[in-house]
Amino acid sequence: MATHTTAALNVLVLEQEPSVLVLIAAVFSGNGMRPLLARDAGEALEIARRPYVPIDLLLLGNQGLEPQTLDAVTEICRMRPQMRILGMSARVEEGVIRVSLPGQVPGASLLEGVRAVCAGRSGRQPGRISYSEVV
Repeated sequence: MATHTTAALNVLVLEQEPSVLVLIAAVFSGNGMRPLLARDAGEALEIARRPYVPIDLLLLGNQGLEPQTLDAVTEICRMRPQMRILGMSARVEEGVIRVSLPGQVPGASLLEGVRAVCAGRSGRQPGRISYSEVV
């Protein structure tokens, strides 16, 4: 069973925008987290089906409400009922990648938000999805 210390956090990131995946992988890896990257629902399911890979958090990108993605998330939650889920909004504007989380305090980092969710300080329950508004 995965623990929720920063060094042990395994985050399955489901995002179709390659530049967002590259940014999140760099930020998470550089801060002791293990990003598990998936470009689509099929890749996310493939990763989640590996019983030896702990997943603390599923971070959903903009495609999170598409029917195929919702079906995959439902299956992943069935396999991993203690995993937390967080929807993020990400967009690229003029070469700048902007990522926001639900209820994110201005100036707070993506890392702070992910840590709070995994530590249970956000009030979000395992298996429940929260989405942010596009900033």
